[in-house]
Amino acid sequence: MTALPHYRLTGNPDVEIGDITSDSRRASYGTLFVAYHGVAVDGHGFVGAALKAGAVAVVGERDVAEVRDLVLPAELSVPYVRVPDAREALAWLCAAWYGFPARRMTMIGVTGTTAKRPPSI
Repeated sequence: MTALPHYRLTGNPDVEIGDITSDSRRASYGTLFVAYHGVAVDGHGFVGAALKAGAVAVVGERDVAEVRDLVLPAELSVPYVRVPDAREALAWLCAAWYGFPARRMTMIGVTGTTAKRPPSI
């Protein structure tokens, strides 16, 4: 969780993560499930489905007590990480998961003011 700038952990963080997803249908054993508020659907409502599919940890925006109300209390025995913005957390976690690939990229920009307009006659 060192990739996250701000978080609050509940539970034992010593789990082995094999994948990261925000889609409960793609969760399987070893998955870290990230729940966030969507436009039409709240991903926190799918925490139970992700856990049943084998997710071993959850990241979300809601308080852990609210998430426990959405799933059976016995099911939320996995680590829960509360963050202020789960979409941002998903970006940080995926960047860390893949070794921060943007840090190895080189950006080159070409600019010019006269090349953008046709030459005058």
